[in-house]
Amino acid sequence: MIFAGIDIGKNEHGFAVVKDRDNNFIKPRIIRNDINGFSHVLEVLQACSPDKAEVIIGMESTGHFWRPAAHFFESHGYRVDVFNPIISAKREQQSVRGSKSDKSSAVAIAKVVRDDDYSVCNNRDANSEKLKSLIRQREKLAEYRTDLKNRIIAYWDVVFPELQSHLDTSKLTTLTGLKLLENYACADDIARAHLTKLKNILGRIADDEKIKAIRETAKQSVGLKSKESHQAALSNVRLFRCLHTEIKTIEKQIGNLEDDQTALLRTIPGFGLLASACFQSEIGNLELFRKKSAKPLNRRILAFAGAEPRIRTSGKFTGRIKMSKRGSKHFREALFMAAESARKGSPYFKSIYEKQKNKGKHHRVAISHVIRKMVDIATAMLKNNEKFSIEKLSNFGVETL
Repeated sequence: MIFAGIDIGKNEHGFAVVKDRDNNFIKPRIIRNDINGFSHVLEVLQACSPDKAEVIIGMESTGHFWRPAAHFFESHGYRVDVFNPIISAKREQQSVRGSKSDKSSAVAIAKVVRDDDYSVCNNRDANSEKLKSLIRQREKLAEYRTDLKNRIIAYWDVVFPELQSHLDTSKLTTLTGLKLLENYACADDIARAHLTKLKNILGRIADDEKIKAIRETAKQSVGLKSKESHQAALSNVRLFRCLHTEIKTIEKQIGNLEDDQTALLRTIPGFGLLASACFQSEIGNLELFRKKSAKPLNRRILAFAGAEPRIRTSGKFTGRIKMSKRGSKHFREALFMAAESARKGSPYFKSIYEKQKNKGKHHRVAISHVIRKMVDIATAMLKNNEKFSIEKLSNFGVETL
């Protein structure tokens, strides 16, 4: 067997080849991230072994830079395994010399592939890749939308600080609440507004008495009466509306990609469209994910999300058990959100949460127990192709209430 390692970079890659018992079958080298560099790799691999089935190419999942290289060599008939950079970094650190270069990293990657001590990241089908790109895009837009919400609230803090005693921040940043900012620049404008117009604007989020109270409070507000920042605030409102529309469009596209696996996951309490779609996009093809290791599938999924417990011991020292957080943060956050929703809406998951809280555990520790149980159930459901049901928990290998 021939094992090739490619240390991914933006403009250049390190390239090395090792055999079963030969650590440097060819001299490590640097290749360009273009057709000439990739063609050179093909020539070297062809010279090493004409049989493509005897060659495995390994590379790290470094940002997005690995994707063109992986696609190129896969399209030429080679097996390409992509894995977490932590694995090869640990292998390279075994050198007592402490040296680090693109060439030495490529050799370390090739050795990791030779020793088969890793789990691949590139086992997703086309549908999963589409889901992943849409979910990541939605996360970025949602973060920007949250920033705009904070800016809008900050504006009201300056021009009408008493407003939040009548309307909380969640209402001020609804599409109805934004109309107030679009029509009135400060508390002084609201104080002089016609009550009927105020009711037409705020009628969906406040009753008549509250609207009257808002106008009366505005008459005595200590907020700034200047309107210099109003145009900038209106710009934030326009951006917010655009983002809100785009996020809704992306969520619709995510829903259109729902398959049987995602539909099964959505039957678990707390697993909405986004959580189930994230599960699908991160794990990909369950059969391929399962075949790579003999370890229990539920534990491997937890580890992939970085949600498994970790403890460090040395001699008489025993550290605290913590979540490893060495996995996909996107997947981990989706599981946290699903667990939060489940422990509030499902008696079964609430009992798991309360059991840990009664032991004096921190909120996030208790939530992590809910996550583990949800992953156990989700894994069994996907294996058995069964929907979630409290009555079927014994089929999923977990205890009932």
